[in-house]
Amino acid sequence: MSSLPSLREFEALGALLAHRTTGAAARALGVSQPAVSRLIASLERRLGRALFRRAGGLLVPTPEAVALGQAARQALGGLARLVAGGAPEAGDRLHLVTTTTLSQGLVAPALPRLLAARPGLAVQVEITSSAALIAAVADGAADVGLLDGQARQDSLVTEVLRRGSAAAVLPPGHALAARAAIAPADLAGAPMIALPRRFALRARVDRAFRQAGLAPAIAMEAATSLFAAEMVRRGLGIAILNPVPLAALYPDLGFRPFRPAIPIETLVVTPQGAAPHPALAAFLDALRASLAGDELDLAQGAPARDVAEMAERPLRRELG
Repeated sequence: MSSLPSLREFEALGALLAHRTTGAAARALGVSQPAVSRLIASLERRLGRALFRRAGGLLVPTPEAVALGQAARQALGGLARLVAGGAPEAGDRLHLVTTTTLSQGLVAPALPRLLAARPGLAVQVEITSSAALIAAVADGAADVGLLDGQARQDSLVTEVLRRGSAAAVLPPGHALAARAAIAPADLAGAPMIALPRRFALRARVDRAFRQAGLAPAIAMEAATSLFAAEMVRRGLGIAILNPVPLAALYPDLGFRPFRPAIPIETLVVTPQGAAPHPALAAFLDALRASLAGDELDLAQGAPARDVAEMAERPLRRELG
């Protein structure tokens, strides 16, 4: 058997990384499920090691599988461009996945800086849910992801871009804006704009109310933080949200630290085992500049002592 994988084995690997089951991968390739299994088994024999492990009915890739899949995707793309008469790309495309709020409040201000630093870079911005974002990056379908929350997985490298805490978001001119911080007791009976229960922040807010012996008066559930803030602006209630980057997008709203504090991290995630994208460092620099600049000025409507508590902290790298 040749030591070099075949193109068909690479295609099967890419399909399995994207779909996580041999049945779904087979449908994507237009072949039978046993054919996908045979191709993956052949690839593993060539390499002398397993590329996937089973967990809850899904095939979880090893870091080596993710790195190999990304390299295969780039190689197959280069071959396709050569067949079409073009030249291979030289790292001039960045595929970014992020959430709705971060795309508008953090990515959009950072992109002019990024493109100024990397002329000719083509950026693809995909907006999706946090769960789909993590899957896309872990599978190597995207180069980098930006999200709020937790994303500790063996198949990801996690960068903590910023640490902060949740804030009570108040309508313009609300009486509670005179307070330095907001606790559940201050919100007893007040109409609340809540995130759906699938969000980790919603669970932590509900827990804070339960510990205070209260239940939030939910007037509406909003699918995104951006929509929740818009409903607050229209006077429909108060929300507990990540103030970054909402404070920049809604300077007329009041942002006060919520107590007990609910820590929030803004994370940059990349595939484990893959070589860093050539534009990644420039992208991180652009994000830091946006966080430090006028686009995310938390001083608007918040006491100075509270701004200090919510200020960004240095970036640090964590594995998995």
